[in-house]
Amino acid sequence: MRVRISIIAVLVIFGLIGGIAQAQYYPPTPYGALQNANAYKDRGDYYGARSLYSQIANGYGYDDYSRRQASYWIGFCDVRLNDSWQAINDFQSFLRNYDRPDYSLVPDALYVLGRTYEAVGNNSSALSYYQSCSQRFPSSQFAGQSYDRMRVLGGGYYPPSPPPYNPPYPPPYPPPYNHGGIFGTHYSVETMPATSQTPAAAPVAPAKSVVAPAKAAVSNPYDGFTVDSAKIQRINDFVTAVQKMDKVSEAASKLAPEDMKLSIVKEHEQMFQEKSKFNHLQEPSVNK
Repeated sequence: MRVRISIIAVLVIFGLIGGIAQAQYYPPTPYGALQNANAYKDRGDYYGARSLYSQIANGYGYDDYSRRQASYWIGFCDVRLNDSWQAINDFQSFLRNYDRPDYSLVPDALYVLGRTYEAVGNNSSALSYYQSCSQRFPSSQFAGQSYDRMRVLGGGYYPPSPPPYNPPYPPPYPPPYNHGGIFGTHYSVETMPATSQTPAAAPVAPAKSVVAPAKAAVSNPYDGFTVDSAKIQRINDFVTAVQKMDKVSEAASKLAPEDMKLSIVKEHEQMFQEKSKFNHLQEPSVNK
């Protein structure tokens, strides 16, 4: 009898331990899921992070804040994975869904889109996004960086009254985005000037937050990152060859195994097959 009771007690203990472990592994809240994805990103696992961000951005049960953040960081991971073409698609998707009056992360996305178009050699589109960023958000730190990139590209753009190109920027600032919950006031994932967060009057003590404030992440994926220009050149050559249907085999032979995993390469492989099939059908038969 005592042996049976001991066995039952051991099973109960193991069941409790397993339940606790499971509760710690699965994020209990949408914010916890976002933090889990951020942890993958911060340790450089961009494939894993992108997968988790995609689940949040496209899944059910997540609030608007978490969806917005996840949607932005998907594009960030694309850049770090050297998939500039997918990054363009994902940042454009972010702007379609979240370019709203609170403007959280919008200047970030406009600038990064400009950098990404610049990386793939589309300077005209890059200039368009730099202009939009600098004109719509003149007080953001991305405005100064956009002016810098426009001058590098030869656009000759200077603001009418040049602000300093490094923080802090003088006020006024765009109205902050307040999530209305534990996340607090939010301008951008980039660190904003200290003056924008210091009220003139004595601050009112905020309510105690359930989540400890985290250090602001760097939302520019090009900070400290070198684009694989050789990879971009290989893929651009292949895309151009397919579009012109000229020297496709030669361009395809230069693609690396990791290039073949990119969606743009797969799409143009399919395009080449369809064009080849169509051209074959259009050829006159010698037996007729």
